[in-house]
Amino acid sequence: MTLQQQFPIGSTVLNLDNHLAKVVGYHHNLLMVEGIGEFANVGKWLASPEKCTRLSNTHFGIAGKYEYFIFNNTLYRSPMSNPVAPDGFRSGGRPQMALHLIDSEYLRTLGL
Repeated sequence: MTLQQQFPIGSTVLNLDNHLAKVVGYHHNLLMVEGIGEFANVGKWLASPEKCTRLSNTHFGIAGKYEYFIFNNTLYRSPMSNPVAPDGFRSGGRPQMALHLIDSEYLRTLGL
């Protein structure tokens, strides 16, 4: 699998320093990423693909060793060790709860 297939432009990654970033390009065998969310002020930097984890397209949060993401109006949980499939979602996701039923108390119990 090529670097472009593994980390397509626009995909969200998490590096070892827990910085969220969006892939904006490539430079040789490195990813060019730009900080997002609370890391937006960091700007752009080069990142080694070996030190980045691709997140699902509809990433919601990470708690422990699980990534939570949204698919079809439902919150799903999948182990971070599972790869992100070509459709942009982490494989092996298990439905947790419909979005309209989620409240802050439920998110607190998940650690999000």
